[in-house]
Amino acid sequence: MTTPAIDYTTCFNPEKPTYSCRGVFAYKDYEGLCARCLHLSSVQDPEEARRDAEAPFCEGCGAIVMFMLPRQKLCGSCDRKASSDSNHQPGNRGTYPEAGSLLSGRELQVQKHAARSLAMANRLLPKTTAPVNNTSSATHSAGAYGGRMIKLYIAPVSPKGTEVWKKIGVASGLFAENDSFLECLADLLRHWNLIWDKRSTESLTLEFIDIRFYGNIVPRPGSDLQTIGYFYDANCQE
Repeated sequence: MTTPAIDYTTCFNPEKPTYSCRGVFAYKDYEGLCARCLHLSSVQDPEEARRDAEAPFCEGCGAIVMFMLPRQKLCGSCDRKASSDSNHQPGNRGTYPEAGSLLSGRELQVQKHAARSLAMANRLLPKTTAPVNNTSSATHSAGAYGGRMIKLYIAPVSPKGTEVWKKIGVASGLFAENDSFLECLADLLRHWNLIWDKRSTESLTLEFIDIRFYGNIVPRPGSDLQTIGYFYDANCQE
């Protein structure tokens, strides 16, 4: 006698049938309610439940994603799953290992962003430009900058009709020039998520960040892979 396979993609919990939307989510890889219904089943305040029930949600896993852009269907995690592996079978447990089993979430974000930035730099930089790498030069590592502190900001860009600015505002911090630029960015994002995570079932990651230098200047490709001091000096010269 064979045991029937469990359908992880369907939102259903026999113990909470009234909370089950019974929707099918291609990238939901666990048994029970989708992320949205699981969240709503635990909300005690009726007004909060009504507001969250009307919020945008990911069609891949059900995660509530506040201020989702128009025509956006998937959250960041599901979008990456949809594009990263053509052999992925939706609903299969274990296909995507927990990030914590290999790297911390912050380290994983930094490495993913660095890989994308490096690929872009290799495509965009002139052939005569020295190759970009993931480590600072010996001069920078030796502290040649002289101990400056550099301020970094992250600010939400509001899709039309939303109030992102009022919800989470601008985050900023002062960092030593020899600190990794991406580590500084990840640190600010972590503080931002203390607010964001109260209103969404998915945290913001570096994939959501569009990097600009002061004056809305697109930074030199690969400069974000270095220290924040290197990033500042490289783009001041543009």
